Amino acid sequence: MDRRAFMTYMGLGLLADCLPMAIAASAAPKLKVAKARSDGFVAVGTVNELQTKGVIKAPQFPGKPLLIIRDPQNKSKVIAVSSTCTHKGCEVDWRAKNSQFACPCHGAKFNPNGTVVKGPATRPLTSFKAKIEGNLVLVKSN
Repeated sequence: MDRRAFMTYMGLGLLADCLPMAIAASAAPKLKVAKARSDGFVAVGTVNELQTKGVIKAPQFPGKPLLIIRDPQNKSKVIAVSSTCTHKGCEVDWRAKNSQFACPCHGAKFNPNGTVVKGPATRPLTSFKAKIEGNLVLVKSN
C-alpha cells in the first residue's frame, strides 16, 4: 500500500471514529438558563423539592452553578452558595449529617455560609442572597 492510500484510509477511519461523538454532542439537551425577575431574583426550585432532596442543585443559575440548602440554624431560611470549590474548581457536596459542604477532590470543608473549615481551600465559597416566596426558592443573581 502506498503512502497516499494509507493516509486516505487513516483519515476515513478518524472521521468514522469522531462522527458518532459529534452527532451525540449536537443532539444533547441544552440546560435551560433561568431568567431573572425585575428584582434580580431567579426561581431555582420549590420548597417541596428542597424538603424532599435536602438540597437544590442549580447548574443553570446565571454565572455559577449553585447549591441551595435550608439554614441549619433557622429552618425557615435558605442559604445559597456556589458549588464550585475555591481550591481547584471541583463541585462540592452538601453533607447534612455534618452540616458542611465538602469537596470530594481534595478534602476542603466549608460551613453552611461558605466559610472555610478545613483546607486546602483558603477562600470561602461565593454566597448569594436567597429566600423563600410562596412555594418557590429564589436566589438573587449578582
